[in-house]
Amino acid sequence: PCVMISVTRKPDGDKKDTWVNIEDTGEFVINSANDWLAEPLVYSSGQFPYGVDEMQKVGLTPLPSLKVRPPRVKESAVQMECTLYKSVEIGQGDPGSATVIIGQVVMMHVAKQAYQDGKILASELKPIARLGGFGYAKIGETFDLKPPKV
Repeated sequence: PCVMISVTRKPDGDKKDTWVNIEDTGEFVINSANDWLAEPLVYSSGQFPYGVDEMQKVGLTPLPSLKVRPPRVKESAVQMECTLYKSVEIGQGDPGSATVIIGQVVMMHVAKQAYQDGKILASELKPIARLGGFGYAKIGETFDLKPPKV
């Protein structure tokens, strides 16, 4: 399986630490954004100097990964250890430009309370989404809808 993230550039056009680290190591971890993590996640996105441990600053617990070097976030309900598959630059490298990063998932961890009968339970995962600017959303009602057999 593969996942995709997009990392925009800093207001001055420089690469964000996330992309610099992925370029350097070829590895990364995607930790789910859950409603109980909203405040630490937003705080960790502040403009800290390169090399500052954001997890330590916001009180999150690093866990060793099993297949990649970067640590996971213990408090996150889902953690996906990834290797860099491909990156695509969008824009000219100026402010507002971004890099689309495709990662191959090499190991996945799901909290016991969020997993049942081979499925991840959105009701226990309580995911949040970034809408843009300072806006975020919580997922409400979910449903299954199977495609027809043709």
